[in-house]
Amino acid sequence: MIGWFFVLLIVLVVVCSYLGASRSRKIVGGELASLHSRPLYHGGYLTIFTVLPALVLMALYAVTSGSFLDGLVTSKFSAQLSELSLPQAEAFLRDAKLAAQGGAFAERASEITKEAAVYLSSQRTLYNGAAVAICSAIAAFGFWFAWSRIAAPLRARHLVERVTLYFLLACSAVAILTTIGIVFSLIFESLRFFQKVPFFDFLFGIHWSPQSAFESANVDPAEIAARNGEVFGAIPLFAGTLLITLIAMLVAAPVGLMSAIYLSDYASQRFRSIAKPIMEVLAGIPTVV
Repeated sequence: MIGWFFVLLIVLVVVCSYLGASRSRKIVGGELASLHSRPLYHGGYLTIFTVLPALVLMALYAVTSGSFLDGLVTSKFSAQLSELSLPQAEAFLRDAKLAAQGGAFAERASEITKEAAVYLSSQRTLYNGAAVAICSAIAAFGFWFAWSRIAAPLRARHLVERVTLYFLLACSAVAILTTIGIVFSLIFESLRFFQKVPFFDFLFGIHWSPQSAFESANVDPAEIAARNGEVFGAIPLFAGTLLITLIAMLVAAPVGLMSAIYLSDYASQRFRSIAKPIMEVLAGIPTVV
């Protein structure tokens, strides 16, 4: 249901853009010089008030609905979950979500899991429907508000450009914050790792076999801690990286160098105009791809 609502919002973007532009032209009788903003901006004005508030609210609901529904299931089956450990409780919620999706897993699930799945499915349908209804009402009100304000003196361009500026600023902020989050995540996880594995044992260790540190649930934790210095050695990682880099350079350097010489000194203008953009596109593709 939520997915279809997002599709409907995309359709509304096109429809509102057309209706807003058409209304501005109709108001001035085709005399576009009397408009403060071009019809395109009036269409954007109507689109912003119709789509943006509903889109933001639905996006917030989509992000938070999972935790909210988990809380409802946890509250409903608190008596059963109180007897389980934390990993078992998480597994119960996971199984309930899988059973709610139907299929073969739902048929093999236990009775309590099926009951939780039915409750989860009913609550999801109820709250999804309520969210769609509320967002639809907000979109309808925004459409009416913007539609009634479209007029020749309306400074629609100012609002559209301001919203566009804030949107681009938000995209830049997300990129920056994501990078900062990745850096801090690496730092904190590395600190946790080096609390259990000595730094120099990791840096100069000659064995890399992490799975052997957890190969048995019956191994004493002290023994696992002592073994970490022997199985988390970074030298095999460094050697593998250098070996792959050397092989890649032996293949790529001659081919790339000869290709560059051919394109710059020997290729025809027609061939160069075709091959150079293709090679630039290849250069932009991440190496891991």
